Amino acid sequence: MSWSVTRFERELKKVDALLRIRRSTDPRWWLIERKCRHGSPCLVKPKDRQARDLYLANRDGYTLITKVPWDQLTHHVFLELRAWDMWTFGGAGPYFDQWMANRQRDEDLEDRRETSMFSDCAREAYDLIRHKEHRIAAGFHPTGDPVTTP
Repeated sequence: MSWSVTRFERELKKVDALLRIRRSTDPRWWLIERKCRHGSPCLVKPKDRQARDLYLANRDGYTLITKVPWDQLTHHVFLELRAWDMWTFGGAGPYFDQWMANRQRDEDLEDRRETSMFSDCAREAYDLIRHKEHRIAAGFHPTGDPVTTP
């Protein structure tokens, strides 16, 4: 069962005083918007060729958070808003830490690959030099055992 718009709006203000709900120009949707501070990069100047909903939000200083179907104004919307709210979970810090850990892991893996490649190249060069100096005839004896010459 859907809530009334006034009840939903009252509950929305409890979550965040800067949120508002507004009917979209498309009657199938409600828009949940958040007031932005003046000069915020999320705001753009209203343009004549914008969609009407975007124009109204920009004119009033709001940014779109989500669209809700007209018959879905229930507590489930608040659960979704809370799940999307990164500040509830410590801000962007955990996401940034995870990103940095992944980046460090990728760099370490690349370093190990390069080190392994350079080590293999050095081993090949050493064997080639020994072969040219006739200190080693091949990497293996005819029986298949590795050469143990010093």
